[in-house]
Amino acid sequence: MRFLLAALLVVFAFASSQARAEDRVVRLASLEWPPYTGANISEGGTVTDTVRRALAASGYKLVVEYHPWPKAVALGETGKGFAGYFPSYYSSDRDRRTELSDPVGESPLGFAQRADSPSIWATLDDLKSLRIGVVEGYINTTALDRRIASGEQNSDSTLDDVSNLMKLAAGRIDLAVIDSKVFANLMGNDHRLVGMRGQLVMNSRLLELKSLHVAFRRTPEGKKLSRALSEGLRKIGYQAPVFNQGSD
Repeated sequence: MRFLLAALLVVFAFASSQARAEDRVVRLASLEWPPYTGANISEGGTVTDTVRRALAASGYKLVVEYHPWPKAVALGETGKGFAGYFPSYYSSDRDRRTELSDPVGESPLGFAQRADSPSIWATLDDLKSLRIGVVEGYINTTALDRRIASGEQNSDSTLDDVSNLMKLAAGRIDLAVIDSKVFANLMGNDHRLVGMRGQLVMNSRLLELKSLHVAFRRTPEGKKLSRALSEGLRKIGYQAPVFNQGSD
């Protein structure tokens, strides 16, 4: 009887420890977006590495699944077992729908253009006559997204950055909204763009320096994880730059 009781206590203790370990796992959805995130790049990307180290500093283990962005957002918001998704730009709508973390990275957002057809602009009004390519589901800037939604800005949407750049090279759009680091990574590494090197360049004017966040679910658990991530960011000494992203 004693042996049976001892065995049951061991089993109970093991089960409890397993449950506690599972409670400390944070499962997030993301996308292939080198150099920030990706399944086959070092540390899963620079932003993934920051999120992983910050959560670890608060006692959590990060597990990431990579999907096309619309699916990553859907899984992060409603998928079973997911706590959220990343990396997300800030928007007032996303801030209402999710628990946006403190910044976990920064994204210099601008325009890719054809080298033989550069655009000179000071305000978005200067771009009205141009066809601008955007990626479906991506937040751009408040002002640009409003213009596109109202029909004031001529635009064309596609599923990913590579497709957007290929449309640009083919002359189907005049500019492509893209992060400058993502642009450099794609032009240097994606085999579909090899023949376009030198043909496509970044416009010298930046749209915005965007902050990157983890979008946790707007639940008590999501708020708890967001606080844990913030504490972890402080512990690892991460300091985000000052962002000026406009207001809604």
